[in-house]
Amino acid sequence: MDIPVPAVYGFHPGNDNPVGTPWTLLQLIPGQPLSGIWPSLSPQAKLRVVEQVATWILKVFAVEFAQIGSLHFTSPQEGKRNLCESYPDLYVGSMITLRGLHQGYIRGPPRARDPASTAAEWYKQVLNGSMEYERDPPQPKPGPHVPP
Repeated sequence: MDIPVPAVYGFHPGNDNPVGTPWTLLQLIPGQPLSGIWPSLSPQAKLRVVEQVATWILKVFAVEFAQIGSLHFTSPQEGKRNLCESYPDLYVGSMITLRGLHQGYIRGPPRARDPASTAAEWYKQVLNGSMEYERDPPQPKPGPHVPP
């Protein structure tokens, strides 16, 4: 596809590892974050960046699958040295939404859903996605009116 992405050298999807959280080890790609240099770019350079990113997005959108969902591995990938060289087999499976995971009171990952066969079915799943999280109610913070 000719889209620059870092190689994935390894990952662990769960919390049951020495790090205690899901992790991904990626290839270091030299360069600078665009957000750090954007203000100093000329209008022509900004246009070239936007055109390049748009080209990459169109290439990704050109890939079509029979269903709408999340990509899953057909077999466990833990322990493989370089996933980019092993070309793991993937399939479209249950959709996993990550909406709201930055909030501190969400317990565990969102529940998976079946892959969608139509765009309307997918949008319905996305719109209902916020109901798929198990939540702990926010606890009041100690303060002058709430005892610790």
